[in-house]
Amino acid sequence: MPGIEGTKSYARHVEGGSTPIQRASTGAVKQARTFFSGSGGGGPARLLALERGVVDIHSLVDGFAASARPLSKPSYVFLVNLLMTLNFATPSNALTAAPFHLQHLEDTMYTENIGQDGYRFAKALLTNQMARFAPKLYLSLMHETGRGDSEAAPAATADYFFRCFNDYGQHLGLDGDQFACFLQGKAVLEYGPGDVLGVALLMYANGADFVHCVDRFPRKKISTKNIDIYNKILDRLGSEQRNRAIHAFNECGDPGSGFKPSIINYAVTTDGLISRKSAYDLIVSRAVLEHVNHLESTILDNAQALRPDGVAIHNVDLKSHNLDRYRPFDFLTWPESAYRLMNSHKGRPNRWRVDKYRECVARSGLRFKALAHTGKLNDEEIDRIRPNLATNFRNLPTEELTWLGFWMVLEQADSQSRPPHESSTASLELSAP
Repeated sequence: MPGIEGTKSYARHVEGGSTPIQRASTGAVKQARTFFSGSGGGGPARLLALERGVVDIHSLVDGFAASARPLSKPSYVFLVNLLMTLNFATPSNALTAAPFHLQHLEDTMYTENIGQDGYRFAKALLTNQMARFAPKLYLSLMHETGRGDSEAAPAATADYFFRCFNDYGQHLGLDGDQFACFLQGKAVLEYGPGDVLGVALLMYANGADFVHCVDRFPRKKISTKNIDIYNKILDRLGSEQRNRAIHAFNECGDPGSGFKPSIINYAVTTDGLISRKSAYDLIVSRAVLEHVNHLESTILDNAQALRPDGVAIHNVDLKSHNLDRYRPFDFLTWPESAYRLMNSHKGRPNRWRVDKYRECVARSGLRFKALAHTGKLNDEEIDRIRPNLATNFRNLPTEELTWLGFWMVLEQADSQSRPPHESSTASLELSAP
């Protein structure tokens, strides 16, 4: 039953069905129908008011989430049909111009179960629109922390931040004491820190002058668990480092009071970029760049923000982040247009391979000081999916497609042509998010 008419038929079949699954789905499907296309034009009126800015998107999505959660598989399929029919949240008519339905997916991509992949597409498209217009709601429903493991105990999460910190030093060829010496008086920027600014706290504890953190999503929060994580970090520090770290908080030693903005500042920007010039001695990120929508802009942001003698260290995870369906790396088989409709606003992997990073660095005015993969897939695994790869990956050599991730260390390609940085920190203050 491909296409919009087929989906409508399927929804009618669900609502009139007699099996336990069909009966259980009936209420959610009716709620979706009522909310988005309710009698008297209520649904379209809501969408029109949203488009004109009359109604708050958070209220609209929150209202539906409260009335129709959890959504079953038939509910998702039916709701996606409504999104297509009403053109919800698509001012450029992207969905109606390219109506991806089950038959289209079957004709253009690799699948071993068209029904299952059609459901995946429908669910991902819906949540992508939620992430676009109600990112806070989306993050709260997905329980995302920016670390990938929201269930880890505070002590284990503290260990993770110490590993991250030590990794940055090691990729500069420095041991613990040498890295601390390197950090003295340095201005540090971290992209995508997640909900706990553990790396920033360790950078400051070990001598950094200040640390700025920038993110695309508003993840940072003060919670009982996160306060416990900060305390676990403080407990593991040496006396000199701990004494410095406790003064990073608004109230000395109290993580619940938040950080002093002049020491550790957190900002959320639309594109996750800092947009500052010659401001930082060290720029870091871990498993962040593979999530950005505009990699070239992010690398250029690095180039502009990095001081002439500065260095940027990035760990990039090229794995699928649980988006593979049947075989390793088969998330690379989704057509690019379909993949964007599913994931463009959720911070899911952008799928760019190492060749794209090389290209962006070459254009940015930066150069590689080091580039090394963190592991590789077997060539045979790539051979199995190569005939079905999306167009933009088909001509890449197997060697580059096998990379599971990499570390890269960047520096300015021509530091002599850039003006010396100013040492004053006053001009680097960020506005609160």
